[in-house]
Amino acid sequence: MSSDPFARLGRFAVRRRWAIVFFWAVILLVAIPLAPRVVGVLRAGGFILDDLESARAKALLQAELASPPSAVVIVYHSDSELAGSAPFESAAATAVQHVSEAPYVVRIVPHTLSPRQVSADGHTAYDIVFLSIGPDDSPAALPGIRDRLAHPAGVDVELAGGPAFYGDVQTVSESDLRRSEIVSLPLAALALLLVFGSVAAAALPLVVGGAAVVVALAAIFLVGSATPMSIFVLNLATLLGLGLGVDYSLLMTSRFREEMAARAGDSPAERVAGAVEATVETAGRAVFFSGLTVLLGLTGLVLFEFMILRSVGIAGAIVVLLAASSALTLLPALLAIVGSRIDALAIRRVVPRDDPNGPWARLARRVMDHPVAVLVPALGLVLLLGSPFLHVRFNSPDST
Repeated sequence: MSSDPFARLGRFAVRRRWAIVFFWAVILLVAIPLAPRVVGVLRAGGFILDDLESARAKALLQAELASPPSAVVIVYHSDSELAGSAPFESAAATAVQHVSEAPYVVRIVPHTLSPRQVSADGHTAYDIVFLSIGPDDSPAALPGIRDRLAHPAGVDVELAGGPAFYGDVQTVSESDLRRSEIVSLPLAALALLLVFGSVAAAALPLVVGGAAVVVALAAIFLVGSATPMSIFVLNLATLLGLGLGVDYSLLMTSRFREEMAARAGDSPAERVAGAVEATVETAGRAVFFSGLTVLLGLTGLVLFEFMILRSVGIAGAIVVLLAASSALTLLPALLAIVGSRIDALAIRRVVPRDDPNGPWARLARRVMDHPVAVLVPALGLVLLLGSPFLHVRFNSPDST
């Protein structure tokens, strides 16, 4: 009996398989009502620090001149009327008549007080609505403003400015999350079904990956309730959690099937127990160190002071930790329960084998026999594909 820590973990998963599944089931029951609420605690913004010169100047203006911390812009446009004409101004006045009653609104500076708020052709103008909340929290003012903003005939009325931009970021992030769930899960299920050839084997990685994502979102909700977290971690947690969870589970499930095939002569109980132990001892070791490497890399982002980068580091570390943990504990327990039924509901016959003369083994030997001949063109291709990055220009996204 091996004394390797991963082998001991595999034996533990076999002995306590039902207790492990029960433990994860309890965690999931707690996480399921929390995960959908994660959007409510995440914020847009996080691109500035309080000790930057621009931030200090803004704080000085707020302290000395009572300047509001943020503002949203109401834009008016008419193809036929000009700003200053009676129809244009009547429509603009009707549009903002009740906006001052909205929550967080401090005051409104109309375009009639400043020519700079009117376009050169006179067909477009904007009013500035100052808010009492900071830029990162400013999207909270948008629903109240939209509810009280009228849309009279003859003039197009739209919201713009930082709060509207941040609000759009939140909306797009939520819609992207829903779209990714609709697209990625069926594609992952189809790919796993084609690889394993059976519904049972394909379902295990999805179960483990899905559990990791749900628990990760709940954990991010708890962390986001205590410290500011960026809305961008929403997509990161879902895609990274599902990707790593499925990837790690795919590796371990494949190894389990090979070990089961190699132990065909053992008794059913010994066969499953030995296969789980060998799987965790080999593939589990790879999963552990792979997860540890990614975890350490993402943890480095926590040292950044910008909220958006720190959020990515915190959320990434949570996701990787849970993906690796579920692959090393929940999956072996499920494999021990499923056992020889891993190939149930097969759609095609797949014979797992460790073939030393298979195509992948031959490819590996060829690469090792000609390392320089493979390295030079591969490195050249990578550098060529990465060369456009030398001309990259960073900026905030806009409508273009």
